Amino acid sequence: MSTQDLRQPHQYVDSDQLLTEICQELAKSPQLGFDSEFIRTDTFFPKPGLYQLVDGQQTYLIDPLTISDWTTFKLLFADEKRVVIMHSCGEDLGLLRHSLDTLP
Repeated sequence: MSTQDLRQPHQYVDSDQLLTEICQELAKSPQLGFDSEFIRTDTFFPKPGLYQLVDGQQTYLIDPLTISDWTTFKLLFADEKRVVIMHSCGEDLGLLRHSLDTLP
């Protein structure tokens, strides 16, 4: 397998409207990959810098500094039938819980 085979489209998400549209589409997916980037310098709680969601077809790069309505995003994690795939998830879970009051 070449690195070309591993590439997939990505989309930068920087508005409430776009996040809502994408989350409504992702709600149809039985599994999602999730990762986050954050800043933990000079702060007790991590500050979100980027959320990443993947459905196997496309990667979504979500800018948390430009989003104010997280309703549909949180619903993705609330669905107990959906598998959320994470790697080394301890800090990601802490960030989700502290910044958005949600957990998968």
